[in-house]
Amino acid sequence: MIQDSRSLLIPVLLGLLISSCTESNTNQSNIGQSLGIGYAEVNYTPRIGLGMVGNYRGDDYASRGIHDSLFAKAIVALGDDGNKIAIVSVDICNIKAGSVEYMRNTIAEASDLEAENILIHATHTHSGPESRLEAPEAKDYLAKAAGAVLLANKTIKPSQLLAGRTIEDRVSHNRRLKAIDGSTHMVWEKFEPGYISESLGSIDPEMITIGIQQQGKMVAALINFGCHPTTLTGNNWLYSADYPGYITESIHKVKGKEFGSMFLNGACGNVTQVDHKAGFIDTYQECQRIGYILGVAALESMNAQKELSDNGQVMVSRERVPIKKIGISEEQYQWAKEVMERVEREGMPPLQADGIPNEVYAKNGWKCTKYKMNSIL
Repeated sequence: MIQDSRSLLIPVLLGLLISSCTESNTNQSNIGQSLGIGYAEVNYTPRIGLGMVGNYRGDDYASRGIHDSLFAKAIVALGDDGNKIAIVSVDICNIKAGSVEYMRNTIAEASDLEAENILIHATHTHSGPESRLEAPEAKDYLAKAAGAVLLANKTIKPSQLLAGRTIEDRVSHNRRLKAIDGSTHMVWEKFEPGYISESLGSIDPEMITIGIQQQGKMVAALINFGCHPTTLTGNNWLYSADYPGYITESIHKVKGKEFGSMFLNGACGNVTQVDHKAGFIDTYQECQRIGYILGVAALESMNAQKELSDNGQVMVSRERVPIKKIGISEEQYQWAKEVMERVEREGMPPLQADGIPNEVYAKNGWKCTKYKMNSIL
């Protein structure tokens, strides 16, 4: 994940994977022999006691144990034209630009992959470690996570891509709400029945899966869905992948533990798992409920996947887009500083500012996806 562009890259990437493909009208024997894909996973869970990111508990951030392991999951795609790309999805809250560069260079120095052709993605779990290179042992566990790409690079086999989609609208909610008196609130506040009149934004309920088939057997799938993995925020001291970990667990129950399941988050800057009617349920059971619902949706999408014929090319596209910053007054800036200082001292307040710069709102993610797909299809 590169800050300011995390949520834009994934739908564009999925488009690029499909862009050199069309729905298959050829015999099975002629499909997928020119595209090579390797898949691998690495358990990179850091040492207990290191700081966690995304749990708002004042100055108490040290991990106290492991609820479920943190993974880095990678694919490497090789075209018959020699182009090669890699994608690695890491169970971590964010990965800063310097850390992205460090992981890319670590991979490039130990393989034939070019650093600029490696996409580093953070699932955005709020129960993972720091990504700052200056954080204790960060270089060690980030290098270990990067190792998933090196393993995937050694397992490349002729592959067939399949694409599917479905709708799941029961687990994600826009986190801004409008009350009957016209005021704006956040979903994690407590309300009297009937006080909230409507949501002040959209969600993206579409799930997309890209299946990888080798020798006639489905071996892995990329799963794209946009929703914050913040179920455990504020009440957890254990490493956890949050609901994406349970997506994998549910799929393993059906497909077997050898099946590869890579989660890629979507545009979720204003999308949360919190339903204001039920309140903020911050339990592992809630993680499981959400993960299993999305796991079933992923399986439904996989069952509806269509085979794609490929032309053997792996395309890489990149574009640096300037983003206009919102201007604020000095008074607003000082107010925001005071809020953040209070959060550091006291933990998360009942109401917080919803303006994290590197998170893209769902409707903007949709616009970018539509624009990019129209330009390449």
